Amino acid sequence: MIKYHPRNKLSSNQILDSFEVYSEKELNLINLNSFSFIIAQYSTVLFQAYTLGISILVDDISNERLFSTLQERMYILAQEKHGNMLLSRHLKLLINEETS
Repeated sequence: MIKYHPRNKLSSNQILDSFEVYSEKELNLINLNSFSFIIAQYSTVLFQAYTLGISILVDDISNERLFSTLQERMYILAQEKHGNMLLSRHLKLLINEETS
C-alpha cells in the first residue's frame, strides 16, 4: 500500500502496479494495525505507527540530506537505538536472505 504526501501529484503511470495506492480520505478509514510495517522518513503516520507498536522502517534512502538533518536534530525515529530499523538496513537483510 502506498500513500503519497498530499503535495505529490503523481499520475497513475508513475505508480508501480504491484502496490495499492490510497487517497488521504481512504487512508483515514484504514486501521494502521492492519499493516505489518510502515515506511516513511518524517511523517505523522510513522509516529502514529511507532506509538501503536507497529514496526516501522525509517526511509534513509530517498532523501539522504533530510535524514542526515533529522539525525543531527536527534529526531527519535531516526535513531536505531529505539528499536527502529532503517530502510537501507532492512533491504540489505532481504538481499542477504535471497542470496543465501
